Amino acid sequence: DSTITLSDYFCSLLGYFFWQICYILKTEVIDRAKLEEHPELLTSLRWLSADKKNAMAIAALKYFRRIRFFQENEEFNSKTLKTKATFIVCQFLLTLVTFIPTYLLYHSR
Repeated sequence: DSTITLSDYFCSLLGYFFWQICYILKTEVIDRAKLEEHPELLTSLRWLSADKKNAMAIAALKYFRRIRFFQENEEFNSKTLKTKATFIVCQFLLTLVTFIPTYLLYHSR
């Protein structure tokens, strides 16, 4: 009988961190000049931070304004470290939330 263990979640988190590091390297180092020269090229961060109808972005901005990380009139700006950090934290939290049902679904019959 197999089961999901904490080490399985840890390995999944390692995969997430690897992906996040690769994304940052690709967009902030390797393709930085190209992306700065061509603002019409969309990355997931550019798209999500500009999408005023995205429920996740709306909720995140509302929360980060409430804790005063963002000013009341401040919007997401994909060029700022603040927005990048916000989206990295939100992506990590979303990843953790998706772990919650996996144990139950894996063991459901």
